[in-house]
Amino acid sequence: MAKTTEKSIQISSDIRNHWVRGNIFYYVWWIDMLMLSDKKGILITTQSELASRLINCTRGKLRPFLKRLVDDEMITIDGFEIKIINYTKYQVIVKKRAKKVWSDELVNLYDELLDEFPEDAKPKSPPQRDGWLQSLDRSNRLEGFSFDDIRRIVKTMRVDEWWNDKFLSMTYLQKTNPTGTKYVVVFSEKLKVVRKSKPKYEQESEGFTNEIIEFED
Repeated sequence: MAKTTEKSIQISSDIRNHWVRGNIFYYVWWIDMLMLSDKKGILITTQSELASRLINCTRGKLRPFLKRLVDDEMITIDGFEIKIINYTKYQVIVKKRAKKVWSDELVNLYDELLDEFPEDAKPKSPPQRDGWLQSLDRSNRLEGFSFDDIRRIVKTMRVDEWWNDKFLSMTYLQKTNPTGTKYVVVFSEKLKVVRKSKPKYEQESEGFTNEIIEFED
């Protein structure tokens, strides 16, 4: 039995408006051809072999399909080589999110405050670490607290008799209480901390009414 290699592809939603979707077999055959081709969009095969690998296909059915693909400049055929033109055009290009670069001052604050938390509560993976850093960053940039204020809030609430076993993650600063107030604000009010500046959402909404401002993750 021939050894097969699994392959997955992501199909662009634009294919819903393509003529191949008008014929269920053409549609399935086209997807199969994308999956059977190499990363350059090339298949080395004969028409007989290709027909045998496609669902409910024969050479007689395959021939007009390939001709239409050629006429539509979707493939070229050269002997045993079938090349899909603009192979990546028919797939979704997946872009990796750029790695967030945190400021040295923020990272130093994170490293300092990390010691305030029990070992089993500390981040165990890079995404968890980024979540903690993001919470500190938002408390600073969006909520208007200085790094010194955040330092005081975290260190004080970590030894607070009531909050010690509840405030176990820096991400808690950006969570909201039942009234919708973020805990970094709740903690600051408890400690009578005065923000260094107005929250960003208040700054941006001055002069406007009935406006909702959302921040992306």
